[in-house]
Amino acid sequence: MMLEYFEKELEKSLLYYQKDDDLFKAFKYSLESGGKRIRPILVLLVAKSLGKDYKDIVDLAIAIEYIHNYSLVHDDLPGMDNDSYRRGKLTTHKKFGHFVGILTGDALLTEAFSVIARSKKLENKDGIIICLTECIGMKGMIYGQYLDMLYENKKIDINTLKLIHKNKTGALIRACFNCVLINYGIQDEKYLHIADLLGLIYQLQDDVFDSDNKEDKSNFVNILGYEKTIEILNKYIDELKSILPKGTELEEFILKILGRQK
Repeated sequence: MMLEYFEKELEKSLLYYQKDDDLFKAFKYSLESGGKRIRPILVLLVAKSLGKDYKDIVDLAIAIEYIHNYSLVHDDLPGMDNDSYRRGKLTTHKKFGHFVGILTGDALLTEAFSVIARSKKLENKDGIIICLTECIGMKGMIYGQYLDMLYENKKIDINTLKLIHKNKTGALIRACFNCVLINYGIQDEKYLHIADLLGLIYQLQDDVFDSDNKEDKSNFVNILGYEKTIEILNKYIDELKSILPKGTELEEFILKILGRQK
C-alpha cells in the first residue's frame, strides 16, 4: 500500500517535466528501471512512526529517490564504474548515449531540489536543504564516491573502508531519517543511530553478497575475512533490532531489509 502510493506520487511528479525528447525519456527511464524504493519508503515510514501524516512528507521522499537515481546514473558512466546493465536493463547512458546520461544525472540532482522548493506541504525547506546538501555533497555521498574511485584497486585499511561506506552509502540513508526529523522540529538521537546502523548493515550485506569477487579491495570480507565480517554484521543487526520502534511499520520494513538475500 505504501509502495503503491509512492509509485503513483512519483509518476505524478514527472508530469511537471513532460517533453517528447530523449532527455525527458532518459529522466523517466532512470526512475522507472526497478529498484526497491528503500529510501523513499523509509522517509514515509519514519514520519508515520512519529505520528505524522506520511502524505505530508512525500515530496521529500520523491526528492530523495531522484537523488538516489542520480547517483546510480553517474556511477554507471564510463568515467566511474562503466556499467552497461543495472537491474537487468541497459544503463541510462548505454540506452540514450553518454552525454544524455551525464545530463540525466545532472537533471535528477537539480530537480530534486526543485521538488522540495515547490512543495506546499514541507514545513522546513531550508533545514531539509541544508541537511541534504551535507549528506550528498562534499561532506557526504560525493565524498564517499570520490574516495571509492581514488582507492579503486588499491589496498586500503578498514578505517578507510568504513569512511567510504559511511559517506557513499550511509549518508543518504541518514538523510532519510534526519530530514524528516528536521522537517518537524524533532531531535531524536535514537533515530539517527538507527539510520547509521542501517547504512552500515546494508553495505556489510552487500560486501558479503559480493565476496566472490576477490579483486574488490573495497570489501569488508576481503579485508577482514568472511567469518569476522559475519560476526560484525550480526552484532550490528542485534543492536539495531534492540532500538527499533516496536510495533511500527518502520520496524517491520527494516526487519525485511535485515533479512534480504542476494
